[in-house]
Amino acid sequence: MRIGIDARLIKETGVGRYIRNLIDEISKMDSSHTFVVFLTKDSYEQFQLPNHHWEKRIANVHWHTFQEQLVMPMLFNKAHLDLVHIPYFNVPLFLKTPCIVTIHDLTVLHFQTGKATTLPYILYFLKWIGYYLILRIGLAKTKHIIAVSKTVCDDLQHSLGMPKNKITVTYEGVDKSIKYQVSSIKYEI
Repeated sequence: MRIGIDARLIKETGVGRYIRNLIDEISKMDSSHTFVVFLTKDSYEQFQLPNHHWEKRIANVHWHTFQEQLVMPMLFNKAHLDLVHIPYFNVPLFLKTPCIVTIHDLTVLHFQTGKATTLPYILYFLKWIGYYLILRIGLAKTKHIIAVSKTVCDDLQHSLGMPKNKITVTYEGVDKSIKYQVSSIKYEI
């Protein structure tokens, strides 16, 4: 099976940490699958393939853009994937390949953060409507949803009507480097 991972956010905090640890843990599994990692141009150069089961492709497409909705499905299709993992809510609506998506929270749905934007409010509101539509339509199209907590699972069901049997709760772990930092601080006190 050829499994794609949208890793364009790999250098970011939050979701980037999730992606880095996901790739690290998957690469430790004995797998007959091939994993294709999609990276921005600057991440592509730095990303080291974990082993011979991995490939990387350039996907120099910025997230939360119209270009993402058009170009990413073409890149995924060219890679002849059997499944794509989208580690964030931005599922390309024209994607034909079956996909799973990880939802970390529904903040974008519940909190219009217009006060934190540099856009005029009307443009921000139009962008928010775009986020909402991508979230709602994208999740309806996915094969399966990974929720990072029971709260997110419940929120997906109540706010978006996602069926419970389409959602698996998979709690996030603690990054090893954070564990080390926390334990070292504990001993210093």
